[in-house]
Amino acid sequence: MTAARSMSFCYYIIIRHNKFYSSLFTATIIQKYIFRIIYCWFKSKSSRFSGTVTCIYLYRFVWIIFFCIFF
Repeated sequence: MTAARSMSFCYYIIIRHNKFYSSLFTATIIQKYIFRIIYCWFKSKSSRFSGTVTCIYLYRFVWIIFFCIFF
């Protein structure tokens, strides 16, 4: 199920946007999510209640985007 969703997401990025806009779009998203992951990580280190699940999903999302761009 997850693989199918990520493939459709790849398809959306590749088909709907041309290369220039998709690279801008993905760069912005990657930047945003990397900052969120770092924030999540620090927050989970500092407090007892960690948003670990959210962090895992954000991390996975970033890797899906990297996969879309480079493969």
